[in-house]
Amino acid sequence: MRTMKNPIGLAFASAILALAGTANAATITVTPTGTSADYTAVSDAITTASPGDVIILANRAANSTPTAFNFSAMTSNGIVIDTPFITIKGQYEAGPPTVATTIQGPGSFDAENSDVTFTLNTEARGVTVDTILFENFEAAVVLEKGVQEFTMKNAATSNCANGIYGVGDNDRLWVDGCIFSIASTPLGGNGGVTIQEGSDRATVVNSRFKGPGVAQASLVVSGIIDFNIGVPGSADLFANNVVRNFDVGIYASSSLATIHCNTVQGCSDGIALVSEVSSGSSQGNQRVVNAVVTFNVASGNVADGIDLQGVLASTIADNNLSNNGDEDVNCGSTTLGTGAANNKLTRNTGSSNCGAASLSTRPRLAIVLVRP
Repeated sequence: MRTMKNPIGLAFASAILALAGTANAATITVTPTGTSADYTAVSDAITTASPGDVIILANRAANSTPTAFNFSAMTSNGIVIDTPFITIKGQYEAGPPTVATTIQGPGSFDAENSDVTFTLNTEARGVTVDTILFENFEAAVVLEKGVQEFTMKNAATSNCANGIYGVGDNDRLWVDGCIFSIASTPLGGNGGVTIQEGSDRATVVNSRFKGPGVAQASLVVSGIIDFNIGVPGSADLFANNVVRNFDVGIYASSSLATIHCNTVQGCSDGIALVSEVSSGSSQGNQRVVNAVVTFNVASGNVADGIDLQGVLASTIADNNLSNNGDEDVNCGSTTLGTGAANNKLTRNTGSSNCGAASLSTRPRLAIVLVRP
C-alpha cells in the first residue's frame, strides 16, 4: 500500500527542528578592549556562534569613550558568515537614539581590495544586523547568491561605496530604519541597497539615502537598485524612504514592485521603472508590468521626476511632482526598453509626455506595512 506524505506534519516537524536549534540560544559579547566581554575579535564570536545566538558588539565599557572596531587589516571578503539565524547587534548611546557601535574599514576603494565588512554565504539564512555604523568600506554587507531572509535595521553607513549588495536569489530581504551615506568611488555601480536577479519580496522602508551627487560619464549611483530581471511576481516594496543626490534615486526593473510615499530629490532621475533589454541576462528581455507608484514626492531632479521605460499596465497615481528639469512623468515611446504603454496615470501634479498612456480614473490606494 502506498503511504502518502502529510505536508502539515512535515511543516510541523521542520518548525520543531528550527526551535530546537535556537532553544539554547546564547548572548555573546565582544569589545575591542576585551573588558567584561567574551571576545575581543568579532570574527571569533561569529565563528563560535550557533543558530539563535545574539552577538553584542559593545564598543565601549560603562562610562568610557567608545572605541571603534578596526577592520582595516581584514581580507577583501571581511568576515564570512555561514551560520543561520544569528543576530549581530550594536549599542545605542544613552539619550537620543544614535548608532554607537562603529566598525571602521580601510577605505581603499580599488578593484584589488574590495573591502567588505560581512559576506554572507548561502547557508546564512535569517541573519540580522542591528544598530551598527559601517565606515570606509566598499560594501557593508554582501549577500552571496541564494542568501535569504537577511535583515538590516537601525544601522548606518558612512563613506561606503555600497550599503547592502545582493548578488542574486536573495529572497525576503528586509531593510528598516537605516541611514546610507554613499561615497563616490572609481569602481562605479554603487548604491545604498542593490537587489539583483531572482530575488523575491524585498522590503526597504523608513530609511534615508544620501548620495555623492549626480555623477559624470558612465558612473551610475543609485539609492535603491532593484535590478530584478526575470521575477515577474517579485512584489518588492519600497516605502517611506528619503533619497537624495544620486544618479537615480530609486531604480526598479521588477514587475509588481510597489514604490509608495518616498521623497526623492536632487537626483538625475527621481524614480525610474526600466524594462531591461539585455542579451547578457539569463532571463532575456523583461517588461516591468503591474508596478504601483503612489504618493511619492519627486522634486528638483535634473532630468525626470518619474521615468518609465518599456513599462506596461502599471499605476502611477497621486504623486507630487515639481521642478524637475525635463518631464515630471516621462513615458517616451512604447518600444521595449525605451517607453511605456497602457499604464494608468492619474492625479499626479506636474508635466507629462505620456499622452494616451494617461487615464483619468483610478481609485486611491492605501498601503499598510506589515512584516510577514
